[in-house]
Amino acid sequence: MTAKARVELGPRSYFIHIGHGLLSRLGELVREAIPDLTRVLVVADAGAAAWAEAALRALREAGLPAEMTTVPGGERGKTLAVAAAGWEACLDARLDRGSAIVAGGGGAR
Repeated sequence: MTAKARVELGPRSYFIHIGHGLLSRLGELVREAIPDLTRVLVVADAGAAAWAEAALRALREAGLPAEMTTVPGGERGKTLAVAAAGWEACLDARLDRGSAIVAGGGGAR
């Protein structure tokens, strides 16, 4: 069983999906939320490698061009060097204004 709820934040409102097995539907759900999406970058800490691989697979199965990058978990990931590496990953993945970043790990998943 899954549920869809709207988080009311005025002009920044968005929907969330709650349920089991949603990761395998990630590509479908992202396409539904952002119909004109051009590319996706999956960002995860090393502790979320299995989640990141499953997310990448689901996005690609939905026909979305997707790449993945990892970042150090915890405080080690909160540096300017890691931020710079993130920007490089965006460039390498050829993200543009029609792209999205999907993040997981460290409380974000």
